[in-house]
Amino acid sequence: MKPTERTALQGATRCRPGDFPLGSLQSRAAARSLLRESAPEVLGDIYPPGWSAKTAAQKAVLESAADILFFGGAAGSLKTETMLVDAARESGNPNLRAIIFRQQFTQMTDIVDKTFRLYTPMGAKYVGAPSWTWTFPSGAKIRLAYISTDNDIWEYLGPRYSFIGFDESTFHTEYQVRNMLGRLSSTDKTLKLRMRLASNPGNVGAAWHKAMFLRGTCPVHGPDRCAEPGKLYWDVHWPSDQYPLQDPDGSGFSVAFIPGRLSDHNLLDDKYVYRLRMMSGPLSAAMEQGCWCELEGAYFANWKAKTMVVPYALVGEQWWDSHFISLDYGFGKSSASAHLHVRTQDGRLKTIGEFVALHLPAFEFAQEVVNRLVLPEIQEQRRRIQAVYLN
Repeated sequence: MKPTERTALQGATRCRPGDFPLGSLQSRAAARSLLRESAPEVLGDIYPPGWSAKTAAQKAVLESAADILFFGGAAGSLKTETMLVDAARESGNPNLRAIIFRQQFTQMTDIVDKTFRLYTPMGAKYVGAPSWTWTFPSGAKIRLAYISTDNDIWEYLGPRYSFIGFDESTFHTEYQVRNMLGRLSSTDKTLKLRMRLASNPGNVGAAWHKAMFLRGTCPVHGPDRCAEPGKLYWDVHWPSDQYPLQDPDGSGFSVAFIPGRLSDHNLLDDKYVYRLRMMSGPLSAAMEQGCWCELEGAYFANWKAKTMVVPYALVGEQWWDSHFISLDYGFGKSSASAHLHVRTQDGRLKTIGEFVALHLPAFEFAQEVVNRLVLPEIQEQRRRIQAVYLN
């Protein structure tokens, strides 16, 4: 570059493009300078003073590039703390808008206590009801909220959020999480858009979590078939209707799972693990080990597959036994279900048939129920169906 051109460029950095002839060297230099000056500064991650990751799992969560990440496993594996720290990492950016959900506000006590410990040293100020919001010195905001039912999502479908978190996410339905994903957005391109879920095994959302994030397998008893910890998966589908998270053109969301284990740290008292073992049924293994084999609370709190499922050959069904069908069309949901039950000669009730349909019109669902549960014969006779119960 000639000295005269360099002088012109240096002078142009203090001028506007319109001060020079259109297309001139000076106008182009002024335009480039203006773009550099107006470009948003990409700030580094910010953590609470003195805080550092205490486990490899925590570190992996904070470093993950996944669009949607599930940090799930044993009780006491620092899942909630990790989510709160993750939400505040970009609190130096005034455009950060984060929201963290629980299923009930009565469950927020633990989160509020942790936010005071983590966010107050960062200079953030808290305002309780009705906003329940932390505001950081930069102007960044983190809101605490709840979604108890599917209808509650309508309270949150207006604003955009660059960080959306669900603590104890298995308390939430797929519908709730899936529809909140639509609000993951920001006009600030420097913010890292991400959704984070954290939970122990069990409860109403356990089945769809297991299907979507764990690839249908327990990480404790089937690690070779379960999702590889931290790996980004692009072939995931929403379990309810198998809608893919990635379009054919490659656009979409990556999904990852990171297991949390109680053995990852020794921060809790020596008898904590023994108290978890005192919990009833499969809840003990779920809380201590992060076991997803028996999803207690997903359907029935007393469900035990080992003792409640038997081969059909042992049922002892006869065509003349009393049978009945239960139907739940699910007008407010995306699926419908039907079950065939029998009271056998030993007096026990047994469920011997099941049909679940997605987005099926009522008349087609009814016809499928007849074809699958009513018309088939046993011992060359139609079953004696005495009643049909519609929820």
